[in-house]
Amino acid sequence: MQHTRRRRAAAVLTAAAAVSLLAAAPADAARSGGPSMVVHARAAAMTTFDGSAAGTGPSFPATAVSARLRDCPAGASMLYAELEQDGVPMGWATSARGAGEITCAGGEDMTVRMGFYGSSLHPGKATATFGLVQGDVLFTVTRTVRIPR
Repeated sequence: MQHTRRRRAAAVLTAAAAVSLLAAAPADAARSGGPSMVVHARAAAMTTFDGSAAGTGPSFPATAVSARLRDCPAGASMLYAELEQDGVPMGWATSARGAGEITCAGGEDMTVRMGFYGSSLHPGKATATFGLVQGDVLFTVTRTVRIPR
């Protein structure tokens, strides 16, 4: 019984150590020339978005946020993108299949962009979180952005 408890405890500690290493990896990767991202401080001007299949509405306020991705890793990745304003998360303003997919040969720098919409979206401050996913989340970065009129 004690042997089983020790084995479980060791497994939990090993898993916790692995999570700690994963959490530390993005900062280390950024310092060693690995992938990194900088979210631009200003979002795109407000517009409207109609996400219905037939384009018959309703339309909602929308904006887009962009970021500079540096040293994109080789292979297929997914863009992790969130926008929150006044505690309310906004939806992705896209109806395209494959939205957020990024494919790199390795080492490229590029600008990535995601549109967001929501009935309560308005000009002012919002919090944008962007990141890169290749199986696991490689890293995320968060920044306050300003949405102009």
